[in-house]
Amino acid sequence: MKNRDGVALAAAIFGIVVISLITAGAFMMTDLDTKASRNREDAAIALRLAHSAQAHALSLFRTHLADTTIDRLFAGWDNTTGTADDGMFIDWAGIDNTNNIPAAGRTTADGTYWASMLDDPSDPNASAYVDANWRFLVRCAGETPAGSRAVVEFVVKYLPPVPAVAMNGNTVIQGGPTVSGGCGNVHINHNVSVSGNLTVNRYLTVSGTPSGSGNVLNASGVNVGAYPVPDQIPIPTMTAAEYCPGAQYVLRADGTVLERSTGLTVPAAPLGWSFTSSGGFVTWTAVSSVVTGSYCVMGNATLSGNPGAVGTPLPISVYATGSVEISGNPNLEPYGTNRIVLLADGDLYIRGNSNTNYEGIVYGGSTCRASGNLSLSGQFLCQQGPLPAGALDIVTSNLIEGNPRFNYSCTW
Repeated sequence: MKNRDGVALAAAIFGIVVISLITAGAFMMTDLDTKASRNREDAAIALRLAHSAQAHALSLFRTHLADTTIDRLFAGWDNTTGTADDGMFIDWAGIDNTNNIPAAGRTTADGTYWASMLDDPSDPNASAYVDANWRFLVRCAGETPAGSRAVVEFVVKYLPPVPAVAMNGNTVIQGGPTVSGGCGNVHINHNVSVSGNLTVNRYLTVSGTPSGSGNVLNASGVNVGAYPVPDQIPIPTMTAAEYCPGAQYVLRADGTVLERSTGLTVPAAPLGWSFTSSGGFVTWTAVSSVVTGSYCVMGNATLSGNPGAVGTPLPISVYATGSVEISGNPNLEPYGTNRIVLLADGDLYIRGNSNTNYEGIVYGGSTCRASGNLSLSGQFLCQQGPLPAGALDIVTSNLIEGNPRFNYSCTW
């Protein structure tokens, strides 16, 4: 038998080589799997950072930027387009270095995130700084120290704050009304017809169809026209039943007056009110000598004479289950803290001359009209719901006429 030692040696060497290759392959696969796991983990961290930017941006929209128009968001805090703060979450009131999202990004223990605001690509307006559909894009990004990066984009549907004048239903605006202040704008939740010259802070928006030969001028005197928008601005529902429980006096439908603090029935005349009832309609009429306070009127309310004076308005709040009409030239401010001066479940008709001043919220649950040269520091809101039982039909259609002046700064 021949010597086969050389063959055994070759087989042993081949076996060692095979085992080495298998071992090296195993190590390589393990290393690749480890790297892949790390990459997936890093990508997940980057995505989490982008979502952190999203949550941060949404929190700022709901707080410090809640009353900011979209065009102003695009222009940034300095309200100048083409500058470094365009669409950035920096420098706004209440947004400082502790809660801003700077251009360089916000650094966390896991990495850095960014966020910025851009015009929605589907916006029909070609300008990158002018919104035409009440929607805008927020682009958020996150990046880890290892270089993984993720981008999240989402579209925000943004309804602006209820402006100085907001009305449901078809509305006619004529004459030369002026609407000023930070929220000195007008919104109509249906069709609007404008004749004459309406002056607003920035815009007249309408969810329906604008018409008429009049002009809509902004605060700079530029004719901006009516601005069609796709969505309605919800006008809050307010009723006498909601506020009557807090009223000092209840003017009841039987002609008696309840004083809540004592629980006693008191005469109406010393409070400055008179009572009439005809054809199923109850009307309470206040005169110049009406007493300061808050009144729940079970029926219709009329304010005649000239209660209050320029510089010394009468503190009064009237919540009526029927309609409210002003037939004199009052100077009124709200009594209490809810900022309501006049509230009607039915129609609302306010008027006055250049010495007539209202402060606070005037609200009509049905149809509304403002006439003359009155001044209102607050909001004129109209729900245009159905006329409730017992309410006088004193306004046939929503109308703003004459030269009334409205001013609202967005906050109270």
